[in-house]
Amino acid sequence: MGGKGRWVDNVIMERFWWSLKYEDAYLKRYDNVTELHEALRAT
Repeated sequence: MGGKGRWVDNVIMERFWWSLKYEDAYLKRYDNVTELHEALRAT
């Protein structure tokens, strides 16, 4: 985990979760986790 280049992995995952939250989850209102999961699978 402390190897060289690991910060890049973190940046990629942080950007992914930021995009998911702000471009989909916060714009649409999901009533439960199942609806969110189905919407993500359809993408």
